[in-house]
Amino acid sequence: MALPALLTVSFAAPPPELPVATFFKQASLAQLAFSPDGKRIACLVPYEHRMNLAVIDLENRQKNLLTNFTDNDVGSLRWAGNDRLIFTKDGEFLKKRIPASAARKEPQASQRVSA
Repeated sequence: MALPALLTVSFAAPPPELPVATFFKQASLAQLAFSPDGKRIACLVPYEHRMNLAVIDLENRQKNLLTNFTDNDVGSLRWAGNDRLIFTKDGEFLKKRIPASAARKEPQASQRVSA
């Protein structure tokens, strides 16, 4: 009795092949890191063909671009409290204070971190 049921099974078509370019596209989000209080996520996002620093406020679900570098990518990031980030660019450590208002449109200047 199970044999007729096996004969009626149809096989799905194989999934379409992905273009090679798909594997080399720039990520839309990278290096996600939660703030110590868990209210924000810092991440790298593409801006002007470079990876820049952004923060996503989880309460109001808004993304705030913190840097607008066009000459080089932000390399890595790390939280230094709930309202400060330390990140690298061109081998330098920089710090950024997170603005209280997520509605800020223009990124402010970054400060160097002294060793």
